[in-house]
Amino acid sequence: MTNPKGLTIGRVTVQAGETVDVHLEVSERYTGEPVSLPIRVVRGARPGPRGFVTAGIHGDELNGVGVLHELAFGPPLVLSRRTLILVLVVNIFGFETQVRNMPDRRDLNRCFPGSKDGSLSSRIAHVIFKEIVTKSDYGIDLHSAAAPRINFPNVRGDLSVPAIQRLAAAFGYELIINSQGPPVPCDGRLRNRVAQRFYWKPERPVRSNRRFSKSASGECRIYSRCSRCCPVGPWVQFTRHKWRSPFGCVPRSAESSDTTFLQAN
Repeated sequence: MTNPKGLTIGRVTVQAGETVDVHLEVSERYTGEPVSLPIRVVRGARPGPRGFVTAGIHGDELNGVGVLHELAFGPPLVLSRRTLILVLVVNIFGFETQVRNMPDRRDLNRCFPGSKDGSLSSRIAHVIFKEIVTKSDYGIDLHSAAAPRINFPNVRGDLSVPAIQRLAAAFGYELIINSQGPPVPCDGRLRNRVAQRFYWKPERPVRSNRRFSKSASGECRIYSRCSRCCPVGPWVQFTRHKWRSPFGCVPRSAESSDTTFLQAN
């Protein structure tokens, strides 16, 4: 569990029981104007785990941004314990132009943990990793399908971690993909925190589906408020092109080379 005292992000320190909007400076424009990420930090009065939720790491994926908009500007989040960090838009450059990648043509999602002396994407990844990821116990990264696909709604994460199984199950989706993600060059403590991050991927890019946004914002709200995640249900395992269950098939866009799990209701 993280330190229950003040949480500092950038130049702002958030105390227990406070809700604070933070603008985390990550870069600057050609004109010299700073580029900042909009962040809302909600802290309970009592100590507890810290979790972050990010959206818009790909600039053309709008559903996750809609989810966090619902959380940030809907009914106020009041936490008795825990800390929730909402990063409303990560790839601010791509979001403004509705482009998936960064201006340097790199995929920001493949640049973590980044480097303070690297490319534009690497420097931004370094700031996010240092200021958000390393200060959190759990993370939820919201995505949409890549163009021109339409994804079956799913969550993915390293299901060898029991806590990730519980968080993934809490979303209630039928398709849960077991994926450890790309290797991250960091020490064991940080590697464990990186492993405790999972993805939510509905539908398609460059399109905001309010039904998905409402659904996921409610589920993130449940996660942020409950003191205990729901128990893990039974899983039915299948592999690509070959099912081991009688539940039928899913769209091809939902297939994965990883082992996949279907929750049995």
